[in-house]
Amino acid sequence: MLQRLSAAALVCAALSPTPLAQEAAAPGFELAGFTPVPGAGGAYATLDDGRVFLFDGQHFELYDAAGGLLLVLGSLPGFVFPSFALLDPTQSFALAGESSSGDLFTVDLAGGGVRFVANLAFNYDAAFDPLDAGSVFVSAARTAFGTNDLFRLELASGAFRQVALVDGPSGPIALDAVGDLYYATQDIDFPADPGSTDVLRWTRAQIDGGALLDESDALLFAAGLDGGSALEVAPRSRHLLLAENAGSGASRVVDLGAIGAIGAQRDVVLSGTRFLSNLELFDVAAGAATFQAFQPAGVTLKVLATDFSTFASEIAGVAPARPTTTLAGPTSGPAAKTLTVEDAHPSASVVLLFGAARDFHAGELVLDLGLGFPFHSAFAVSRLRRMPFLLPTDASGTAEFRYFDPGHLHGQLGFQFAVLDAAGRVRGTSTAVLN
Repeated sequence: MLQRLSAAALVCAALSPTPLAQEAAAPGFELAGFTPVPGAGGAYATLDDGRVFLFDGQHFELYDAAGGLLLVLGSLPGFVFPSFALLDPTQSFALAGESSSGDLFTVDLAGGGVRFVANLAFNYDAAFDPLDAGSVFVSAARTAFGTNDLFRLELASGAFRQVALVDGPSGPIALDAVGDLYYATQDIDFPADPGSTDVLRWTRAQIDGGALLDESDALLFAAGLDGGSALEVAPRSRHLLLAENAGSGASRVVDLGAIGAIGAQRDVVLSGTRFLSNLELFDVAAGAATFQAFQPAGVTLKVLATDFSTFASEIAGVAPARPTTTLAGPTSGPAAKTLTVEDAHPSASVVLLFGAARDFHAGELVLDLGLGFPFHSAFAVSRLRRMPFLLPTDASGTAEFRYFDPGHLHGQLGFQFAVLDAAGRVRGTSTAVLN
């Protein structure tokens, strides 16, 4: 078993195209590495400690973060097509689905065995109920092929209740912290026709009301998207992310905005030509940073990128990229100095912020200025000053500000930049320095 899977992983890695030629992070983000998928063509889910649960269609397995097989958790009598793998909130077991016959299984990650739960034909995706850890919502096509059912499934008993019926093949779902349900509609064509996907939202009150819901009951959260393979709610920002794949061959991960702000500005996170799916978010550092452009390190996204011409896949990491500020010049006496910010929004602008060194917070303050993201500032709002003009950034996101220090300013000021996009919206801040 170990030799078979190790060979499969090596073949997959060997076939994988050069990553940087296919995926590119949007301004404010950076690629955070590519890793091979343990076993080709399977459904997987990554634990917080880096281990990976894999369902390859017959075997349920656990791998370490480096791709080494740790444990065979169970097996099925024959091969079936895996549809999804999902970890429970405690990460003690996984829920796995297959679309050949529609069976769903729970798998004990400590090696306690595999248990059949229910049968939901053409199951595609699932999400745990944030208000009841013992139940999940499943996207499937049990009623008829070409339509999608949304079910609420009790894991202990296997009982399920149909919540909604939507036209089109099965698609991805997500739930937010209050239990509202999001669903990305699907086009009958594959890849999807451009503009054919909408994201719908049903409230928890509607779901618990007991009536069978459809599109007419839903709020239109986002419209005119180019296909959707995965949805994920970012827990810190409460933004909804969508993996979007159009028939043109273009693919993107898109931030559709805050879950309470229908029709919000859409921001691209990642773009490429490979098929993108399986969004996973991980908190990698303590703090208030969110998975948004130009934020400090804190949350990383992992997304599966698949080249269907070679059937090679790998997992791409994406993280926010914070602009950095540096100061060049003598530290005493009259001197010319240069402040430089790098990795701000390309071909846009920045605003120079400053304050007295005695008011400088090296650890930064996290401010809520109503901008839709945490504003990380070296100064309290009452102590923050700004230059009354914009500084343009070049194509790489670099800008400079030169000033003359008569000699008495050394060590007396702190500087930071506010980052604006091409439309003039404030998007974040840079790191800060003392002069």
